Amino acid sequence: PFTVTTQANPNTNFYFFGAKKPGNGTYLIPGGGPVVYTGLDGNSQKRYHAGTTDGAGVGMFTRNIPNKPALIGLVRWASVVGFASGWVESNLQKITIMP
Repeated sequence: PFTVTTQANPNTNFYFFGAKKPGNGTYLIPGGGPVVYTGLDGNSQKRYHAGTTDGAGVGMFTRNIPNKPALIGLVRWASVVGFASGWVESNLQKITIMP
């Protein structure tokens, strides 16, 4: 399992993005919101999760990584974007799948 925890304003949307590499990329918030820069390669960027923080501003989700030998050593980059006095994003995180 892979778990991400984030902190932002209470009861606000947050988004988890992943990409094959860092680079330039933006994302339009669903519902016509502002464009958010994510620092991830726009050609390979995907939104993997959208959620809402709780009353304390904490958001969390877990995903299972498939048990496939071909995935071992695979590298991806990720960032979480949330609203805290404007849209802010986490540092880019490098994710390497290990056995």
